[in-house]
Parts: sequence; C-alpha cells; structure tokens
Amino acid sequence: MSTPQQNRPVASGTSASSKGPRRRKPRNGKGPSKLQQITRLINQFPPLTINGIAVTGLKETVPEYIKRLSEKEEWIYLSFLLRPEADFPFELEFLSISLGIPPKLSTRPEIAVLNDDIPRGYSLNIESGFKAVANKAVNLKTRSSNPKGKGKPTGGVLPNNDDDDLELVGMDLLGMILTLRKYLEKLLSQKKKETIKIVKSTSVKGDSSGQKSEKSLPQPKKEKEQKESNIPKHIRNLREYELARLEARLKPFNIRKFKENNYNTVYIMTLQFNPIVINIEDMEKSIHSLPIRLSIPKDYLSNAKKPVKLDVIMTDPIITNLTSSSDKGYMLVLSKLLSNIMNNFTTMATEDLKRNVDSLEQTDSTVQPETLDTISLPHTVTSQMNYFIVHIEKFLLERRDFSKWYELMRSLT
Repeated sequence: MSTPQQNRPVASGTSASSKGPRRRKPRNGKGPSKLQQITRLINQFPPLTINGIAVTGLKETVPEYIKRLSEKEEWIYLSFLLRPEADFPFELEFLSISLGIPPKLSTRPEIAVLNDDIPRGYSLNIESGFKAVANKAVNLKTRSSNPKGKGKPTGGVLPNNDDDDLELVGMDLLGMILTLRKYLEKLLSQKKKETIKIVKSTSVKGDSSGQKSEKSLPQPKKEKEQKESNIPKHIRNLREYELARLEARLKPFNIRKFKENNYNTVYIMTLQFNPIVINIEDMEKSIHSLPIRLSIPKDYLSNAKKPVKLDVIMTDPIITNLTSSSDKGYMLVLSKLLSNIMNNFTTMATEDLKRNVDSLEQTDSTVQPETLDTISLPHTVTSQMNYFIVHIEKFLLERRDFSKWYELMRSLT
C-alpha cells in the first residue's frame, strides 16, 4: 500500500528528496481555530460564567462545555476577572469583563465592563479601547489571509487617536485581552465619555428642554444618604469600630479593602488554617488556605436581614489549582463543598446577627462603641471569622448537619 507521501505529485525536473521536508501551512491562512483560541484564553483567565451560567453549576467540565458551544453558530459569552499589571497606579483590584466571542472569528469580538465601582463613562472608554484592539487584530488577520483586502476599521478608538501606534500583544483572543491590559492605564486616564441617563418623565411647566429632569438625577443618591442617616449614630460608630478591629485581626492574612459603596464594604484576603485533607473519587487534596471576599452591609447591626457575607474567590489560583481536573465526579463534589462553605457561613452570620440586633435594641445609645463591643455584642465580625478559621472543616458539612452542630455549639457558650 502506498503512503500519502508517495502519492504526492513531484514537479518536473526535480526529485521529491531534493525539495526537503514540506512545511504544513496554517489552515486557509486563518491560524488557530476558535476552539483553540478560547482554550488558550480560559487557561490563563478561568471563566466565572459561560453564557450566563456559573461554571460551578455545569454538569460537564469547562473544556467539554466550551467545545460543544464552539461547534454552534452562536455567540459565546465568557465573564472573568482581569488583574491589572503590577505597576498599575489606580486602585482597581480586578477588571470584571464579559467577553462576547462571535460565531466567526472574522467578526470582531466585544467586551462589556461589569465593575460597579467604575463609572459608566470610564467603562465606555475601556470598551471602546478594546474595540480598537479587536479591529486592528481582525484587520491584520484579514490582510494576512487576503493581501488584496484593505481591512477597513469599523470603530473604536484609543486615547489621543493614536490607533496606528497600537502594539498588539497577539492577534488571537488571548492576545487581545492582554493588549487591553497593556493599555488599561491609558484608557482610564482618558476623559470619561458622556453618558445618557434615562429618567422618569415629569411634567414641568414652562420648560420643555429637559434641564429640570437633569437636575433630578442626583435624587437617588440623596435617598441613599437619607437611608444611611436613618441608622442611629452609635450603631454606625460601632460598625466602624468593628471594621477597624477586623482589619487589625486579619492583617496577617493580607486583608485589603476591595471596594466601598452605599451598600457595603468589601474586603478580600487569603485565610490560612490547619490543613484539611479531602478524599474525593480516590483523589486526595489538601487545603490549607482559602481566598475569600467578605462583605459587610452598611446597615449591618441595624437590619437583622443583612448579615456578613463570605464568598470564595473562584478565579484565584489556589482554587483553580484545586478545580483543574477532568474528573466530573471530583469536580461536582468539590463544587458542592465550596458551596457548603459559603452557605454555612451565611447560616452562622444570620444567627449571630439576630442575637446582636436583639442585644443592641436593649442598649443605651450613649454607650461608647468600645464598651458595646465587649459587653453588648454576642458575636462580632472578628469573632465570626475566628470561629470560621478554627472550625473550617465543619463548614464543609451539608447545611442541615452544620445547623445542628452550630446550634449545639452555641448552646454551650
């Protein structure tokens, strides 16, 4: 039987051996396939959601799900976190992105900035900057596969209109995202774009220009400020005192304030504790640290329905290393355990908050926060975190089992 090499035609006047080994050309000059590009991207930036579905809720592995979606003629949407470069001057821990990947790579991908701590005008700058990056990458690929094609740009601009000086890190999806990170400081330094806000229409006599409506835009902020002012001063002071103690206690865990808005104060940190060995599907994993995001509501201690919330940071390398497995059974069990941690912390925090609120309702508002903290609060945020660190293995239990254990433990104190 002849081989494919033997069946290849040989040019007249030459021998097959004289030509040397043939180099395989890229398929149709298009480079890596869409699946290959997405795989490279998610290997460096693990997605939080895929087409709106949390990866922890998938019934198959991320690569399998991505492969199935890439075979369809549909857009794929990935949300993930992009950490700025080391010398980034702005106070931005992560840029939260939703990346839209078109069915055909000849079409430009798009992004949406999801950070609620970035004003919309600056988010538009980032999105427009990525549009310029994607346009240049797509145009260059088009020209390389079709030298006669002009590859006209279709929108997007970098600051100072210096798109011609734009240096791409790469022309694939990963290269576009890395290029965005490269120019992120420049994009945020640009004057923010004007945005149009839609407000409820009101009838204003003698003025149809809409200026009265524009003046009404700050009203929601005033409502938030008024809502916060309804919280008794000594409760607000006590909350601030709690946060100060929390920062001091968890300083060894590199606690840092992630953001603060009208609703809550958010910290991120990496907790350290005695190693826990978990056996799943004949696989043994040791866990001794946990990257978390801790949220303390503004009306904490004044609203019994607003407990402290703990979330595991799923995109942190510590977690991605744990979840890097093709074993479906292992992935499902591990996802369930991480979910148990967050749910059980909520169970504890809710019960503790009820006791705190009940205690404060019977407290004289003239008492200093320091005294309130030691006498009137049964369970502070700091004590909750201490309890969580010491008993971390119990938070892996099913919620029913954890509730029984926690109720018993609290009854003994």
